[in-house]
Amino acid sequence: MDFCRALDNFEKLPNHKNILLAFTVGKYSELIEKLEDDCILDIISELIEKCFPHANLPRPAKIMRSRWLSNAFTRGSYSYLKVGSTVEDMDELASSVEHRLFFAGEATIYKYVGTVHGAYVSGYDEAKRILSVINNE
Repeated sequence: MDFCRALDNFEKLPNHKNILLAFTVGKYSELIEKLEDDCILDIISELIEKCFPHANLPRPAKIMRSRWLSNAFTRGSYSYLKVGSTVEDMDELASSVEHRLFFAGEATIYKYVGTVHGAYVSGYDEAKRILSVINNE
């Protein structure tokens, strides 16, 4: 398996300096979901070493992941923009109702639409908005 293609990209999570987020996409997702965590850690370590050969980075300590495809409630589903949809439609979906009802999820964040990361980031952002509203009351 070509793991450079299986892992779509790496990102660092906001406010988490030691967490590296990796995405799997397409046909590789099902295969990677079946691998043991130690195997994936070895693969990620090897990829990091290839990308940053002189950085002398330690092997990642732990992996946390979803098994989105085999989850009985999601079965690998995600949102997507249908033909004719716009970024403005997503912004409207993400807008609050009178600063009392807030919406989050991967369908509300264009940069990360259709991803678990999008759900996380949008939830984090909405939580900050809610706290801001509470603190200003």
